[in-house]
Amino acid sequence: MIATILQSSKSFRAVKYNEDKVNEGVARLLEASNFPPYLFNGFGIGNNQSMIRKFFIDYSARNQRIRNPQFHVAISCEGRTWTDQQLLDFSHKWLKEMGYEGQPTLIYFHQDTDNNHLHIVTSRVGQDGKKINHNMERVRSRKIINKILGENVRKTTSKFLTDALNYRFTSVNQFKAICEAAGYECYTENETLYLKKEGMVQMNISLNAINSKIVKFGEEDEKRRRQIYGIMKKYWNLSSNINELEKILREQHGIALKFMGKPDSPYGYFVVDNHTKRVYNGSQIMKIKDLLNFMPPEEMMSEINDYIKVRLDENPYMTTRELNKTLKMYFGANLKGGVLYYKKNAYPLNEFTKSILKRNDRRQWLSEFSIKTEDEAELLSRVVGVDKSAFTVNPNQERDLLIIKNELLTILNYSETRKEFFDSLKESGYSLKMMDGSCYLISFKDKMCVNLDNELKIGPAINLIKKHLDKSHEMTPKRNKKAFKRKKSRTSKLHTVRRTVAKVGRTVGTAVSRVSSVVSGAANLLGHFSGGSGGVAGGGGGKKKKRSIYDDDDDMQMTR
Repeated sequence: MIATILQSSKSFRAVKYNEDKVNEGVARLLEASNFPPYLFNGFGIGNNQSMIRKFFIDYSARNQRIRNPQFHVAISCEGRTWTDQQLLDFSHKWLKEMGYEGQPTLIYFHQDTDNNHLHIVTSRVGQDGKKINHNMERVRSRKIINKILGENVRKTTSKFLTDALNYRFTSVNQFKAICEAAGYECYTENETLYLKKEGMVQMNISLNAINSKIVKFGEEDEKRRRQIYGIMKKYWNLSSNINELEKILREQHGIALKFMGKPDSPYGYFVVDNHTKRVYNGSQIMKIKDLLNFMPPEEMMSEINDYIKVRLDENPYMTTRELNKTLKMYFGANLKGGVLYYKKNAYPLNEFTKSILKRNDRRQWLSEFSIKTEDEAELLSRVVGVDKSAFTVNPNQERDLLIIKNELLTILNYSETRKEFFDSLKESGYSLKMMDGSCYLISFKDKMCVNLDNELKIGPAINLIKKHLDKSHEMTPKRNKKAFKRKKSRTSKLHTVRRTVAKVGRTVGTAVSRVSSVVSGAANLLGHFSGGSGGVAGGGGGKKKKRSIYDDDDDMQMTR
């Protein structure tokens, strides 16, 4: 048992620390004593955290010389050997011996580590306004713990021995395994078994008394043996080492494993079933070689991935939350954000599986929205970029909008600038959008979409809100990106073809024009040879001889 005196504080911030642990689900308030009744609602501190801190501050203000009046201590046992109630009883005795009896005190039970422990918060200012004695408080704390344990351990040992003799065991060694599994050191001397704890021999018992309680293995023992084998086999598959297996068996099924021999190379073990008060030789359940031969993490990850694939094949719409329930049960694994967490290691999923789960999670999230009209469904479909069919429209549902209305008006009244208004909306989980001239408020925390003009009815305040909105808040229909890309691609190809045809056309036109010029020139030359007075008659009044353009230049010159 260890008592750790933690840092003091002026503002009693230990209250916030413990309440944060409560909200995380790893702690709970065991006791709140010597406080006014109005500070508690019957279930814990709740929303009165600031009032309780103020009470502590006011209570401590009677002594202004103490700058940091908070007294915060953690009392921790080894593993889970002490229950919350046992630790609470111990803390009462410890507080009394330390001088804090009768003080306003909060006591929390924590299970966020491997050891059960309490956190105690109180004031160093006593009821008389004087500072409670703090001289050598750590030394005094250790002495007080030893004193309390000396009294408690003997009582608990006596009770334990009475209970242990009611177990079903078949040998003295099995009885010793019961004692050692409970945290006692055992040794025999002069036909007597001695039980040692906290550095001292607490009790002893004769071997004759133990032998008189030995029983034979029966049918009920065999039935339970098969059950324990099934339990151990299941969690053996989920564990990567023996320590993890021991922890799971002890915490979830009250089964303890006690090994014989060296810690790194045991030669045997016992199985102590505290649930049915039976003890078995380990070889009756699972051979030690098989027990210590754990599956490597890489092989386990391969099995988990195969399991995820099978589950998604069975149910293509399975969400991450649904999958996590079985992953935790069968493998001790957890999925978050497309990453598989197993044994404090992170393994990213393949992109295909990740995209399927992301789609299913988004579909499930959208299905939880409260939608009353088709316009609300249309707006949300534009905001999140999904088809409107993903939403369920129920015009007859009842919605409590009073809280949303009050929060919106409060934000509007206390915001001095446009930026402050939208920042406050975002912090509160709200978003404003416009569609077809109407203003809508989306509450992501309440999963609602509300028409401010028709349903929320906030009067003239709607005009003030609309003044803050601009074009960025107008939700236009989202175009189909794939269809747009296909259309753009087709248009681009058509333009390319047209440009190519036009270029070819220009080239052909230029060529034709040049050919036409050559032909025209040739025709002009032929006209000179065949027409008017420029002709030369052949002899004997015969037909005129046609001249070729290819005749020599002298003849051509003569003709001209």
